[in-house]
Amino acid sequence: MPHPGIGFHAVFGEISAVLFLWTFVEVYRGIDQTNVVRVRRISLVALISLALAWVIGGNYYLTGYQQVKELIVEGPQPWSHLVFMEAKEHIFLFLPILAILQTMALRAHDEISGDARYALLVTTGLLILVAFLMAGMGYLITSGFRAATEPALLLKGGP
Repeated sequence: MPHPGIGFHAVFGEISAVLFLWTFVEVYRGIDQTNVVRVRRISLVALISLALAWVIGGNYYLTGYQQVKELIVEGPQPWSHLVFMEAKEHIFLFLPILAILQTMALRAHDEISGDARYALLVTTGLLILVAFLMAGMGYLITSGFRAATEPALLLKGGP
């Protein structure tokens, strides 16, 4: 049975990714007095959602993933752990740093333009890229688990 927190981990991660995308669109259109409060709120909710995904995912990694890892590595798609989970374990460290940077930058000024706007677009673009990359890697890791636990494979006695 899957760990109950893994679904919440995925949901909060994907919510944050979509909110980062929304923030990117708002920054691209321009930050001024008419939308600054909304963009700050979106960024803050994205940061909170990311923090929840991070904490829930960390709890799962420490309390339930070891058993799953063993199944994946012994199954027909060991690369799903050996490549993607190993990558996820290191790449995820950048997300909270970038999200905090984005939230702080949006709180620094009521109007953002020029180089500051460009830097915020790059930071937010990186957030979007990494967040959706993490979701894709999570899917591949889950598919490795599913392949290792297919009923036909289990009935034959293993890989």
